[in-house]
Amino acid sequence: MIKNDFYITYNNGPKVEINGDTKKEYLVEFIDDFTKKIIHSSTIENNMWTACSREWFTNWVIKINGEIVDRFDLDGKKVRIILESKSMGDTIAWAPYAVEFANKHNCKVFLTTHHNEWFENLPIYKDIEFVGFGFNEDVYVKYNIGWFKNENNNWDNPDLNPTTVNLIPLQQTITDILGLEYKELNYGIDLGSGERPIKDKYVVFGPQATAGCKEWNIDKWNELSVRFIEKGYKVVICSLNSYNIPNTIECNKSLEITATHLKYADIFIGLGSGLSWLNWALGKRTYMINGFAKEGHEFTENLVKITNNKCIKCWNDPIHIFDPSDWNWCPVYKGTKLQHICQQSITVDQVLKSITPKRVLVKITSSSLGDTIAAIPYIDKYRIDNNCSVSVKMNQKYVNIIKDSYSNLNYVNNESGFDDIIPVNYNFYSRLQEGFALDLGYTNWEYLKPKLNIKPKKRPIKKKYVVINVHSTSQLKYWNHPGGEKVRNNALYWTELCNMLKNNGLTPVIIELNESFGIPPYFNGLPKGFIKKIGRPLEEVVNYIQHAEFFIGLSSGLAWLAHALNTKIAIIANFTDKEHEIPLSEPNYKRINNEAVCNGCFNKTKHKFNSGDWEWCPEHKNTDRQFECHTSITPKQVFNEIKEWI
Repeated sequence: MIKNDFYITYNNGPKVEINGDTKKEYLVEFIDDFTKKIIHSSTIENNMWTACSREWFTNWVIKINGEIVDRFDLDGKKVRIILESKSMGDTIAWAPYAVEFANKHNCKVFLTTHHNEWFENLPIYKDIEFVGFGFNEDVYVKYNIGWFKNENNNWDNPDLNPTTVNLIPLQQTITDILGLEYKELNYGIDLGSGERPIKDKYVVFGPQATAGCKEWNIDKWNELSVRFIEKGYKVVICSLNSYNIPNTIECNKSLEITATHLKYADIFIGLGSGLSWLNWALGKRTYMINGFAKEGHEFTENLVKITNNKCIKCWNDPIHIFDPSDWNWCPVYKGTKLQHICQQSITVDQVLKSITPKRVLVKITSSSLGDTIAAIPYIDKYRIDNNCSVSVKMNQKYVNIIKDSYSNLNYVNNESGFDDIIPVNYNFYSRLQEGFALDLGYTNWEYLKPKLNIKPKKRPIKKKYVVINVHSTSQLKYWNHPGGEKVRNNALYWTELCNMLKNNGLTPVIIELNESFGIPPYFNGLPKGFIKKIGRPLEEVVNYIQHAEFFIGLSSGLAWLAHALNTKIAIIANFTDKEHEIPLSEPNYKRINNEAVCNGCFNKTKHKFNSGDWEWCPEHKNTDRQFECHTSITPKQVFNEIKEWI
């Protein structure tokens, strides 16, 4: 007997089509595997179809006549994500979550926005394929992102938006649709590459918005400009419209020029508008005049929101629905002298009072590259949380690779002229980043991944390659061989691993400051017969790491650098606690260890590391078990751990 064929698709909601000549009835059930609830069911016959109207991410189970015929599975699939809105703020807010979705589900994401050029060349988006609205390649599932009204012209549209959109943070719009945990993300924007446009200190105003309820009275912008000019600032007005504010500089040219002005501005004051989102994407502090929306609706990082409680925060009201066709929309006081009181009651003095920061110096006492990279996110968080001006005194060799990614920090080499000085130190007995956080007063530490948004230069090697890091600052940290000190110069484990990589089509590239390192008479050498880049400038090292398939090394500064550049990393580290460096839950991170042997001495309170003893091994020095933490890890174990990346 010829059977009918089932065709199951998931674009714009799950759909089941049954084709064939055998007349039969079928009960089709669309089940949410998380809640175990039947979302939709229908009885159809052959040569008919049925679909479920829910379009947001769901782990679907499809049953036909009581039997499971398909399970929704994104692994290795093609997924289309479309950002419907043309708005600058919406686009900037939503784009980062395409990266999160692809990483979570191991799928290929095709992202469509009205402004692909803002993101497609940023390293964090390297695995995302940006496509236009005319893209028509077959995909497994498609998600449309936006604020979708229902037939009654309100935001209650549970098939397209699982949560009422105006009652949640703007970024949560996309996390709810894609089934991601909501957390604020800023992956930057590819704008603002010009040189500083004004030598003097200057402030940027963003007085234009898309609705009357968002704007601030022009007379107050005039008064604010006078107050800043009296303080010695130039005042730049960034707007498509001309506001004719006396003695100010108008910037109404390209978005690139606007972004450059924002990037170098000493202060930015804006509204609840796309320009504020652009400033945030550039990593700059935003002073936002906003009385119409509730706290948390926009971004929260790097934001000083200048607001009041004069009215109901109508933008996020469950009853009142914004009417974009009515410039004077004000659901409570329209047509009265109190119209837009939420914005107009905010005073110039209130704005100025919000912009007087305390001056703090944070000293990173360690000269290590890894410690510096790990500490920087919490130093920047301290600046944001305490609304203060923070300068960092650190190893000056690393300033150039960090300053553009954390551009709201000041980088100094002195300790004078500050209201407070906070030293942050490496802590042996906590997790690495946690130690710096504790010094800054954060007792409930959560990991903040460092992010270095450095635009890659030309690929240095055409063929696929892996960056290898061999040397360290103590023999304990090396990937030691059971042959002991006499074979250190031959790097036997590394040589074996490099040959395994080479036999699998990957070129090992060894990047080190020195050809050999250690103390006489037994120096540690590098694998022989492979590409070596010795003593190269840090900017060149960055470029090699950015283009690598992945990085393999020790618990070292280069490993932290690769991690911050969003390159996959594997570290051979058994001398520290397994969670000491980077949390094991971090994507694109592998820590190769062996808990069956002595391990973790570096972080045990009963031991105190002696940096003056190169051969320090507190429990087994001068025995057959010296450095067994690493001699017990074989090249085969390492290769097996990383082979899924090949």
